[in-house]
Amino acid sequence: MSLLLLVIASIFALVMTAILVVMGQRRRTGRVLVRWGIGAAAYAGILVVVPIRPHDAAFKTGAPFYDDDMCGSIESITKTPASSGKVTYRLRFRLFSEANRGPRSTKGAAIYLSDERNRRFFPLQDASAIPFDVSIQPGRSAKTSLTFNVPSDTRSVFFNAGVNRLQYASFVIGNGDLLHKPRIRLRIE
Repeated sequence: MSLLLLVIASIFALVMTAILVVMGQRRRTGRVLVRWGIGAAAYAGILVVVPIRPHDAAFKTGAPFYDDDMCGSIESITKTPASSGKVTYRLRFRLFSEANRGPRSTKGAAIYLSDERNRRFFPLQDASAIPFDVSIQPGRSAKTSLTFNVPSDTRSVFFNAGVNRLQYASFVIGNGDLLHKPRIRLRIE
C-alpha cells in the first residue's frame, strides 16, 4: 500500500511540476520537486531501516510458506553423512500456486542453506529432479527436491529463499530484497 501511495504521489508531483513549468511558476515548481525529493528519500530510508521479516522461524514438516501467491512446503528432509567431512541434506518440496489466474514460477529465486556463521550452501545439480523454477498453473502443485552439501561442523542449518534480481516487490517496505536478505528463512536443524 505504501509503495502504491508513493507511485501516485510521484505521478501527481510530476504532473503538477509540468503544469507549473508551463504556467511559468518556477519557484513553486522548485518547492514541489523539493517536497517530492524529501518524500522519496524518506521512503528509501524507511525501506532500508525498517526491520526485515522475522528470521529463524521454526521449521515444521509440511507447513506452507508463502511469497505472494507462489507457495511451497518442505515435505521431508534427509540428512546423510557424505565424503570429505560434509553432510548431505536432501529437501523434498511441494510447490503450489494460490493465484486466481495465470501460471506462477519460482524463476529468479535464490535458494540456499546457511549456517550460524552466515555461510551459504547452494544446491547441487540434480538432473533427476524436476527443476525448482517449474511453471505452476493456479490451484496446481509440483513436487521436486534440492540437494545440498554442508560442512559437518555446522551446528544450525537454515533454509533461505529470496530473489536474485530486483522486481516490483523489492520496493515494498519490509521485503529485504534491496539488502540481499532472504524473504523466507526457516531453521531446519
